[in-house]
Amino acid sequence: MTKKRRLEDTTIACPIVYGSMSVWMGRKAHEFATHKWTLFVRGPNDEDLSCFVSKIIFSLHPSFEVPVREITEPPYEVTEMGWGEFEAGIRIFFKDSDERPVDILHPIKLYPGGGQQMSVKKPVMHEFYDEIVFTNPTKEFSADLMMYTAPKDRPITRMTEHYTVFDEDSDLQHLSSIHDHITREIESAKARILRIDAEIAHIGMTAPPPTAIQGPTTSRGSSAKQAVSVAPSTDVSGSSASSTKTTKGSSTQNDTKAKAERS
Repeated sequence: MTKKRRLEDTTIACPIVYGSMSVWMGRKAHEFATHKWTLFVRGPNDEDLSCFVSKIIFSLHPSFEVPVREITEPPYEVTEMGWGEFEAGIRIFFKDSDERPVDILHPIKLYPGGGQQMSVKKPVMHEFYDEIVFTNPTKEFSADLMMYTAPKDRPITRMTEHYTVFDEDSDLQHLSSIHDHITREIESAKARILRIDAEIAHIGMTAPPPTAIQGPTTSRGSSAKQAVSVAPSTDVSGSSASSTKTTKGSSTQNDTKAKAERS
């Protein structure tokens, strides 16, 4: 089998939108069919995904009679009735079978957030923008990808008016405003740091000089005096020696006297 030749240093990004739209059926609806919802994958401007997509498999909650649905042509969507929210699986396959399928998880949302009340006239739209990036595709598949362009006349469906508008210009403007805000915050932080440094330097200049701590001169003098006061202990030793000598002298005199009497 001949290996397909791939283009080098080539990257092609194809934008897609995936999501769900749910409509509340009103208070008289069956308890297990409170909402009608549609799970879909589309182009941001309703581009024809079949240019490079071969099929999309939707995996629903296992409680549905047919939980796995395979769609091989646009519109790539599944519509059902239900009462509970769950996370659905989306697997996108491409015309080039060597390209690995892309897996997406999407939570089907039935109830509006932010404390809003349910309405039969206002559906709950929950969709996301993403891009599928192909690196070094084959020459044939690259030609398919380059055909993925916005249509001149956008098709109108029951969901078109509720679609989220993903406009690149508005996104760039939003990113620019975020960049400006971050720049202002950084400049403000730098100014605060400089002000704090100046205050620290000012405190260092106005602070009184440190007080010199005198050494333990008095303690040394006291120690010397204590040493001097111990000196008389030598006299005591001397007195003891004198006493001893005297005693010895007295003992000698007594012995001489005793010898004279015996004579």
